[in-house]
Amino acid sequence: MGIKQRSGQLTETQAQTTWLQFERMCANDLQLLPVEAMTFHQAAMLTTDASAGLRAGDALHLACAMEAKAEGLVTLDIVLAKNAKRVMVKPVAI
Repeated sequence: MGIKQRSGQLTETQAQTTWLQFERMCANDLQLLPVEAMTFHQAAMLTTDASAGLRAGDALHLACAMEAKAEGLVTLDIVLAKNAKRVMVKPVAI
């Protein structure tokens, strides 16, 4: 949330509201999974397409979602949401 506030994409109030929604979601629906070596490789492959605009951390999140066969991915990042759609992972708005 900090980077979104610093870049002016979220106000402090929006960040606090989003964080509370995230905490509620984590309490009910979060599943923690180990990250396998091949998932790191998949993330690296996602970043090889410069036109995708994925940063390394976002690519890893997306690769983890793909590996887990997640139906959705919560993000406030437009680039990550666009790439999630591209690989058939539904971006979830909060």
